Amino acid sequence: MSVRNQQQQQQQQQEQEPALAARKAWVDKAKEQLGRYGYDLTDEHRIKRSDTEILGVVVEHQRGRFRTRTESGALLWSGADLGSFCERFWFARKVIR
Repeated sequence: MSVRNQQQQQQQQQEQEPALAARKAWVDKAKEQLGRYGYDLTDEHRIKRSDTEILGVVVEHQRGRFRTRTESGALLWSGADLGSFCERFWFARKVIR
């Protein structure tokens, strides 16, 4: 690989790092919020129960807000805290640990 190709590859990686860090940050935040109610997030951003039952809800993050959608794409909820979604949609209560 030439020096120019290596430099281009390094530059691309550096440009992608902030986006990857931001994505990891919102995923970690979502997992923490869902965890308070006994739910988790899969690698495909689907909500699942702790007993590994995958539910038909997909989580997205845009403009600082979480959005939950059905697998077909219909918007279910939008807000800052996924705990609010769990409480309103599934009548979930916080898990005592």
